[in-house]
Amino acid sequence: MLLMLAPLIHCYAGGLFSSGQIERAPNWNLALRFVAANLQSVHDTIASFRLTNSTTIEAAFLQVLLLAGEIAMLRLSTVSIDSTELNANAFKIRSVFYDQAQELRTRLRPASRR
Repeated sequence: MLLMLAPLIHCYAGGLFSSGQIERAPNWNLALRFVAANLQSVHDTIASFRLTNSTTIEAAFLQVLLLAGEIAMLRLSTVSIDSTELNANAFKIRSVFYDQAQELRTRLRPASRR
């Protein structure tokens, strides 16, 4: 479990959250390769580990934050984790299809350039 947990915490601290990004990270991040004992996980394994061990990951990440605060690596204030998913809603009046955009472009082009 530690060989999955340590790389996850390292990636979360570095701003990597996607299973695919975490899977590819040891290819370019030497520190992560060291933390992961030169092992590389597949994104499916990472995702299923996160689903089945979410409380353990939260507790471990909290311990890392508290430890970093104790040794003055960071200043602790409010840290919040939000997993809200929002669907994108483009402004319908401004959205156009490619062919509509081409038509608009030709209509707006000056007469001398047509």
